[in-house]
Amino acid sequence: DFAASSDSAQLDAQIPTVIVGTRGMCGVEIDVRTAPADLHSGVAGGVVHNALHVLSQLIASMHDTNQHVTVEGFYDDVVPPTPEEREMCARLPFGEEAFRRSLGVSQLISEPGFTAIESTWFRPTLEVNGMWGGFQGEGTKTVIPCEAHAKITCRLVANQKPQDIIEKLQAHVRAHAPAGVEVTCSGISGMAQAYLLPNHHPALQIVDAVLHDEMGGNPVHMRMGATVPVFGTLKNLLGVEVIALGFSGLSDNIHAPNEHVDLAMYRLGSRVYASFFERLASVVL
Repeated sequence: DFAASSDSAQLDAQIPTVIVGTRGMCGVEIDVRTAPADLHSGVAGGVVHNALHVLSQLIASMHDTNQHVTVEGFYDDVVPPTPEEREMCARLPFGEEAFRRSLGVSQLISEPGFTAIESTWFRPTLEVNGMWGGFQGEGTKTVIPCEAHAKITCRLVANQKPQDIIEKLQAHVRAHAPAGVEVTCSGISGMAQAYLLPNHHPALQIVDAVLHDEMGGNPVHMRMGATVPVFGTLKNLLGVEVIALGFSGLSDNIHAPNEHVDLAMYRLGSRVYASFFERLASVVL
């Protein structure tokens, strides 16, 4: 069984690329309460917990200085990349400097032993998406905030289970919450299973041949750092595998102002899909 999707993007419009994996996702919201109301910093400063301090310490406890997630068991089900997969990464004519420039940042960070591309393909993440609490208006208000909040999401890789990671995050928060403080950690909507196509699926060989004929060169099998929830759903509910083909490049401003598609790539994609389905029809999967 097999399903195809074009809801993905290539690293470069001239590189034949097949998306064989996407990361999953889960998330939590952390809520901290230290008192019934905000307190005067002159009266209570230094003798009661500050909710923002507590939240900051909880979040800081989730990473070490090497960008490694310190939540116990977070990496239990993570499978390291094979030498062949790392070689596939190295084949991409898209170096870290070009990647950095495309993001508009001055420096890239990643776990020691992994390149930036390998990190987005093979490693899970834990990111703080938002924090709020306390006084945020103009001027100064000398209070000790009684509540603080944060939203965290994790991008997961193959074999990691969203609910399992949520439970491990909750256990971490319970273990690190100070006495006398009310801290809750609840799962938020948007869970999705990571997806990975088996290496030797016959449809993969067919699409490789089609891309080679239409574009030249050997296609790159890449994983995508983003999440496409329907891929895991198709696999779990229907037992079908998914190959994703992208016919766009970084210059297309994906999910940004002036998003567009090159008509030449649109026509190329049409030819590839026509040839792919024609060849696929003659193969029993």
